[in-house]
Amino acid sequence: MVRKKYIKIICFALILQSGLRNVAVGDDTYGYYVGFEEVKQMSWKNIYEAFFNFLKFDEGKDPGYLVFQKIFQIFSDDYQVFLFFIAVLFFSAFGYFLYKNTTRLRDVVMAYIIYSCMFYTFYSFTGIRQTIVTAFVLFSYFLLRKKSHFIWFFIIILAISFIHKSVLIFIPFALFTLVKKTKWLLWTSLLSFPILFTFSARITTFFTSLSESYSEYEHYDEYKPTTLVALLLLIALLAALRHDKIIATNKNARFYFVAFSFAVFFLSFVYEIHGYLRLVQYFSFFMVLLIPEILNSFESVSRKVKNDITIFAMILLISLHLKANFAAPIRYAFFWQEMRLGEHYYESD
Repeated sequence: MVRKKYIKIICFALILQSGLRNVAVGDDTYGYYVGFEEVKQMSWKNIYEAFFNFLKFDEGKDPGYLVFQKIFQIFSDDYQVFLFFIAVLFFSAFGYFLYKNTTRLRDVVMAYIIYSCMFYTFYSFTGIRQTIVTAFVLFSYFLLRKKSHFIWFFIIILAISFIHKSVLIFIPFALFTLVKKTKWLLWTSLLSFPILFTFSARITTFFTSLSESYSEYEHYDEYKPTTLVALLLLIALLAALRHDKIIATNKNARFYFVAFSFAVFFLSFVYEIHGYLRLVQYFSFFMVLLIPEILNSFESVSRKVKNDITIFAMILLISLHLKANFAAPIRYAFFWQEMRLGEHYYESD
């Protein structure tokens, strides 16, 4: 099957690019390297104590990642091998996710274009803990389609939350997938956005008082993801308008509508606490399936209209990618090449 071969080829290329990168590539890769080296010096007793202190006293952060690294180090203590393993884990999950949720080659091609333009610099280069939990979510996504398997999805989410606790947001997401009228769920999120955005300062202050989960991602006046907000709102609006046409040809697309309802909800808070972008990213990732469905829905109008809109979408995505790259060029080198660490590693506290 051509679609399956294409997925394998692209996954292989992305695995090589991500797994063979220099530790200076990405914002966090070197920081994770330092942590990986520290885990080498920790005994299993130290790991157990860290886990116990987290559970009993809420000390430390995401001890499951320590366990994950320690188990991996039984087989290899080479950080480059670890990066390669993470790349294999994530892109295998991504490829499996696309293969199970698409039927046409052109939809897969569009999905990889979307990934390259929107998620490439994160999942390919940095954010290792969130990349790991996202891989597990993608692998276990099919469990949501059968109510009898819901419990297994919850168990997986609870287990990997020790690697990155933000993934717990998929528990309410799973419950909302039981909602049948997903069209109104998405419209509710869209219509609520102006209100939530207006009062986002007060709402996020309340959330922060309940948890310090994103205390390291505070508000920065100079950083406002306006382009991202506008793009996601546009996709959500088009999805809401084309909902009936999409569902008529793919009933499983209701999961994508639920995901974008969550994305729009959290999107209203990103100007106040930029850490909410992590939550937006979980759900906006479903655009790799939703955008092709939106484009396909125009085929009922005419094939020419559908093709024209597809070309426009590709040009828009690539233009946004080029604009972002010109503003902040992607720094890349293989592990055998020399590369200077990012400036943020040299900034004084």
